[in-house]
Amino acid sequence: MKKILFILFTLLLVAACGTSESEEVSEGNEGTGDVVEDEKDKEQEQKEEDGADMEEWVNQLDFKASVDAEKEKATFSMNLANNEEEDLEMTFSSGQQFEIVVIDPETNEEIYRFSDGRMFTEALETKTIEADGELTWESDWDYTSDGERVEAKTYDVQVEILPMSINQKNIEEGIFKAELELQIPEMKEGSSAGTSSLAGSEGNEGEETDEHPSSDMFRNINVQGETGNYTVTGEARVFEGVFHYTVEDGHYVLVEEQMVQTDGAPDWGPFELDVEISEENLPEFGVLTMIMYWYDAKDGEPSDHLFITLEDFNP
Repeated sequence: MKKILFILFTLLLVAACGTSESEEVSEGNEGTGDVVEDEKDKEQEQKEEDGADMEEWVNQLDFKASVDAEKEKATFSMNLANNEEEDLEMTFSSGQQFEIVVIDPETNEEIYRFSDGRMFTEALETKTIEADGELTWESDWDYTSDGERVEAKTYDVQVEILPMSINQKNIEEGIFKAELELQIPEMKEGSSAGTSSLAGSEGNEGEETDEHPSSDMFRNINVQGETGNYTVTGEARVFEGVFHYTVEDGHYVLVEEQMVQTDGAPDWGPFELDVEISEENLPEFGVLTMIMYWYDAKDGEPSDHLFITLEDFNP
């Protein structure tokens, strides 16, 4: 009898312990669930806070875009004005800070894209828009597509500033985007379509003008050399005769910014540039490119970039 009572007591004790452990596990799981919920709530609160900050910063900026159609070119202008008393830091994922697309509304065909045929540094670039300050971007198009001047009529234009973040917080695409119309005029009598930006134009050389579009900044470019030793010659017609250049391979800047002094505009000034890059710094693949440009006296920004292939290392 005592043995039976002992066995029953042992079974009851084991059952009680099992129930206690189950309750503890349940309570422990319940506590873990509370922690997960708290983390989710914090993440949601942070997202809402970031969204509120971004909305405030975007509302702080006034984006305007316009296009000025002249006889020989169109000038696209984009402006971001900071209307508050707080500086804003705008970061771009590469050297390309804006995009311009011209579309034929009759065929929906894209006839011009600013980024086509251009190379941009892949390093992050940051610009600060000071309180009550502004940033301006400008670019010219000579009305040519595939080397020929396009038909004179009205085209649709899309322009967009391409920041990846404001004050180090990511921004959605398409925030600073505008749609415009461009009326391309009839070609001026005596002009020839499809003028190369490198070769210059005999017809334009004798004309007096206060403006020098990108097609008239550099001409007669010639490149000689290989495997890190290059000589680039040509002529430049730039403000005060000063332009700059860098050399990169699409990933790294191999020659930092260099200044070149030539005869000042409106005269054409010849130049000869010797470029040496050590063999260990040459890319295994890619295109070695010289980028020429000049600084606009109005806003101090580099303008009219010209991309010149020094050597193609692709197989």
